[in-house]
Amino acid sequence: MGGRLDTNIFGTDLNELISDLYTVVTGLATNSVSASVTDLSFSSELEVAGEVYNITQTLIVPATAISAPPTIGSLCTVGNIERMVARWSISADGVSYNIDVAEITTG
Repeated sequence: MGGRLDTNIFGTDLNELISDLYTVVTGLATNSVSASVTDLSFSSELEVAGEVYNITQTLIVPATAISAPPTIGSLCTVGNIERMVARWSISADGVSYNIDVAEITTG
């Protein structure tokens, strides 16, 4: 039995899947950037001046999207929710930043 695969539906589903993987982040650069956001299964804690913040998400941002490394303690907005930069690292090849962000409320 022969048939035809409708690639229009596949293309639409693929575009929606890709757009779900990236979130708009503001506050890391002059303009907003797209970041791959991962919610962490287990939060770790960051203590700043006696206050404890829960690190709940990791962002992967292209290094070319921001002009300088993020500043720890600075605020950014991840998908309309304000977060604080807790720590960051740059990939070995220098292509992307891995940025851990914490909830603003203390725990």
